[in-house]
Amino acid sequence: MPSASLLKAWSRSKCIFSSRRFRRPRAKTHLHAAHETAIYQLSGISGCWYGERMEHHAVVHAGDFFYILAGVPHIPYNPSADEPCVAVIARTDPNEQESLTMRPDLDALPDWSKAASSSV
Repeated sequence: MPSASLLKAWSRSKCIFSSRRFRRPRAKTHLHAAHETAIYQLSGISGCWYGERMEHHAVVHAGDFFYILAGVPHIPYNPSADEPCVAVIARTDPNEQESLTMRPDLDALPDWSKAASSSV
């Protein structure tokens, strides 16, 4: 069993939480400047536009891992009108929301018609 001080040190540099996105919500474009994000999809399907100009798109199914490098702008979303998606998310920053940098200049860039057709 790790010592209490080791666990305390680990907790200062990590954040692990679950996320549940209900029907068709999406986040605003943002990035985490100094930390990485690893996602394990538990149920449902989620999508994510990412890249400097939102030029990349990923569809993440239950059982998939998805990794976002530090400093990469992204927009996660749930493409389903009927099913929530649930994921476990781990970041290399202990703060869940405080380290976000919003990028409203990129909100209009994704081609949402392509996202809908690739998520099935």
